[in-house]
Amino acid sequence: MTRGGHTVTHLIGGRFRLVEQLGSGGMGTVWRAVDTDAGVERALKEIRIPDNLSTHDRELLIERARREARNAARLGAHPHVVTVYDLVEDHGAQWIVMDLVPGRSLATVIAQDGALAEREVARIGIALLDALVHGHRKGVLHRDVKPSNVLITADGTVKLADFGVAAYETDHRITAAGGVVGTPAYMAPERIRGDTAGPASDLFSLATTLLHAAEGVSPFGRDTTFATMHAVVYEGPSAPVHAARTFLILRPILAKEPAARPTTERIRRQLQALLSAPAAQPAVAATAPSPDAWPTASAFYEAPTMVASVIDGLRPDGTDSRSGFEETAEPVAGQPPPVDTTADSVIAAAGITPAGITAARANASGRDGDDLDTVGLAVLAPDTPKPRRPRPPLDVDPATIEQPVWVGPDARRAVNDAGKTKRSAGARLSRRGLLLAAVAAAGLGTGAGSAAWAVRRIGRPASPGTGTLDLGPLALWLPGKPDVEFAGSYIADQRGYYRQAGFTHAEFHEGGPRARAMAASVASGSALVGVTTPDALVKEISNGARLRVIGAQHQKSPWAIVSPADRPIRTPQDMAGMRIGMAAGSAAVWTSFLATAGIAGTAITQVVLPDYVRAVADRQVDGILSVVTDAPAVLARQGVETMTFLLADHGYPLVSNVYVVSADAVTTARKKIKAFLAAEVRGWKDDLTDPMAGTRLVTDVYARSAGLDVGEQLEKNKKLGALVETADTRRNGLFTMTDALIAANVRVLSDSAAAPAARRMFDLSIIRELYTEQPDLI
Repeated sequence: MTRGGHTVTHLIGGRFRLVEQLGSGGMGTVWRAVDTDAGVERALKEIRIPDNLSTHDRELLIERARREARNAARLGAHPHVVTVYDLVEDHGAQWIVMDLVPGRSLATVIAQDGALAEREVARIGIALLDALVHGHRKGVLHRDVKPSNVLITADGTVKLADFGVAAYETDHRITAAGGVVGTPAYMAPERIRGDTAGPASDLFSLATTLLHAAEGVSPFGRDTTFATMHAVVYEGPSAPVHAARTFLILRPILAKEPAARPTTERIRRQLQALLSAPAAQPAVAATAPSPDAWPTASAFYEAPTMVASVIDGLRPDGTDSRSGFEETAEPVAGQPPPVDTTADSVIAAAGITPAGITAARANASGRDGDDLDTVGLAVLAPDTPKPRRPRPPLDVDPATIEQPVWVGPDARRAVNDAGKTKRSAGARLSRRGLLLAAVAAAGLGTGAGSAAWAVRRIGRPASPGTGTLDLGPLALWLPGKPDVEFAGSYIADQRGYYRQAGFTHAEFHEGGPRARAMAASVASGSALVGVTTPDALVKEISNGARLRVIGAQHQKSPWAIVSPADRPIRTPQDMAGMRIGMAAGSAAVWTSFLATAGIAGTAITQVVLPDYVRAVADRQVDGILSVVTDAPAVLARQGVETMTFLLADHGYPLVSNVYVVSADAVTTARKKIKAFLAAEVRGWKDDLTDPMAGTRLVTDVYARSAGLDVGEQLEKNKKLGALVETADTRRNGLFTMTDALIAANVRVLSDSAAAPAARRMFDLSIIRELYTEQPDLI
């Protein structure tokens, strides 16, 4: 009795004698058989047709089997494809005749031996890519690439099997009973959404398969089918633990939109570079066991397939009002917990330094020297110093650059119709007022209304960018008036990095201390990127703003406890029994810090004062909560030496000055965002190399009318630089966040109301993709 319900007492098709059942899946049962005519063994797959199907659906499945045979004939022979020979119809059943290949499936190898070494993954990947390219050239899509459909023989040969769900590009969409066929953890997002699949869909499945092999777990596997599908459509892959270099290569292939995925030529070059690279760590299951240890072919043919209804509208929370799935997919061992992993994994978790990843030029790829697609993978020691690029001359000519002007309802300057500036009524804000405004801005986002500022050039009319892209103007929303806090952006503007990236010019807009105006501007598309704090942003996302954090400028929050040097407060525990002053706008930060650090608020007296800086100078309080760049400088001018410790170093891990884009822009404007980040990284690297350059650009050009003190701005720039460049960003690149840092931020931000927003707000896939393509930026 076969699984299809047929008793077989004769030769199938008058020719094949069944010997033993090898495996069973959602669409059929595979048998070992002997071809009595040719005297050779074959594998026969009986196409399973459920008894409860309608006549129409039964005919669809039969036609699907016939189509599979046609597609196999189009494929022909290939060294990395399991050959299909014929379709036999016998007693109303459909049987597909194919090669019998002894060996283990990749799924079995992973389950039995664990994660594979990266070079072994690269070798398998190249073979599978060649098989897919062969099929695509013949017009055949595979549509079910997954570990259980990859066979590795005793001698290491790699073969891709089961083109049973393959589709010929000119065929009508015929699937099992009108549904989508495949295994959700390896299906491309467009297939789950019910969109048209193409060659890029197979590449997505290939990348998930290889990441599973490299890490030992499926990158999108979750506890339930719907959670898995939600992860594929909306989330990033789980964090790498074993295979950081493999992740760097495969991550771009996992782009949610097919058009954003790299070409097969580039993928092959990068896999070849990984294959040729020295091992970065002790190999794990890097070599095949001896031939005697290999099982018979039955170990391979255990590849069940999932049959699903077509989904027209998967909700963002993963639910669907339509009928569910008949899940027969194999369980995946070691599934990650069902948490939102929108923030892509970070390479530091693997202990490997992307700083050592260099572009393989002409000698590696055989192409021109400007070919940056191939990634060379020479790994440097973590403490190896990186050479600094020669600093280009400061592109500033005060004679041809007009000073920044402020526009907006709360501005102190206005722009007349002729484009000239004039002083509006009212005195300029005092430095004390600016300090208090900065404190309020870093709190919960309360404060004055929105304003905008822009730099107008006299000698530089807008012109197409000098890069290969023509991206138009860059609109960047900043959370404050011109200051060294944005020195890297100003350098990127004035040294032409934005123009070299493809932008015609930069337009800087300022939204005051409120995040709501920034959120509206970015969400509407009037600004490409905004800068804010994560605690302010999570509120906007909770209120429905579809925004994502693509990077963090400050790896540590600038919030600190400042105390007189003669009575220093060095740790949070030292504050017990003391009076700590602060502005009203920073009370929420204080409360969050105490909770995160595990300190009882009743042990410390909180004092809210309008002039808390003077209070510490007059000894009215023992210390104050302040931004590290502000209060210490104010007190130093008053002759008060201070002791400071960052909250970030004592249990308050929030990052600051995060770069924010709309959720849609992550896919629709990916190249544009990547171009901005590349220019921004260059600007900040220059400022970190020479803080005086950025300082002078602020005091002499962008904020010349503000009368900022050069010495104070330089010291502030240096302090901010220590928040931008850390040991992690030196390894992984500026604006990246480690997996642990992302998780810590989510924990701090995840109160009962904001937890869903916090879990989905981080998506660093673009910045990591940038460093994969341009490792010299690290």
